[in-house]
Amino acid sequence: MKNALHKQKAQVIRVPKEYAGEYVAWSSWHSRKIVAHSKDPSEAYENARRSGAKQPVLMFIRDPNMVYLY
Repeated sequence: MKNALHKQKAQVIRVPKEYAGEYVAWSSWHSRKIVAHSKDPSEAYENARRSGAKQPVLMFIRDPNMVYLY
């Protein structure tokens, strides 16, 4: 049985500058592929669901020069 504390290692996410000030959606916590984006979080989420993501993950990209870890 795996220990719950040993899930996956953190991943570095580099988001293109054009997404600054927007919500970005990935298809899951394990994906690095951006499936939707919008200034409106509900729209980004719904677009991600329409693209086939069952449990999209949203993140607001304040500064594209920051490195995001999850």
